[in-house]
Amino acid sequence: MPDNRKLTSSDITDFVVNPITGKLIKINSRIYKQLLKDKILNLDNKTRKDNIVYDNLDIDKTKLKKNPGLHLVKNNGKIKEYRRKVTEDERHTNLILNASKVVKKHLNDFSDDMTDEEIFKKVKVLLSQELIGDPPPKKEKLKIVEEKPMEIYDESGSDESNDSDSDSP
Repeated sequence: MPDNRKLTSSDITDFVVNPITGKLIKINSRIYKQLLKDKILNLDNKTRKDNIVYDNLDIDKTKLKKNPGLHLVKNNGKIKEYRRKVTEDERHTNLILNASKVVKKHLNDFSDDMTDEEIFKKVKVLLSQELIGDPPPKKEKLKIVEEKPMEIYDESGSDESNDSDSDSP
């Protein structure tokens, strides 16, 4: 009887860093595909939920300014903008351009000693990250160092004790 369970991979090369949150996401997951599509269409991925353009249908759609990466749609008495589908040619062109960038940028990271599998995994991670965007910069962790307070000496009190010692014969 065939096993219909999906194999899960625990290999770190199947994950990249989300450029928005800084968390790991799986390659080819829903979030990864959304980020990839936004990068290809040059759209801000933070505006996914803000898609209502106009609340009434009284206005003509053709008069509204439109981003070429978006479609205007009449929906529930409102005009909304949705991301258009990415064509196969756009995906291929984007992949080729980003692959050449990755090879140029990380040429020194590869050596003749690496096996084909090691090269494949390294290129897979680097290219997948390049396709969705660079991860956010790491925040430097601040170390809180607790110092002991310095002892405070009363100079006037110490002088008096020295004077009394010197006065006595």
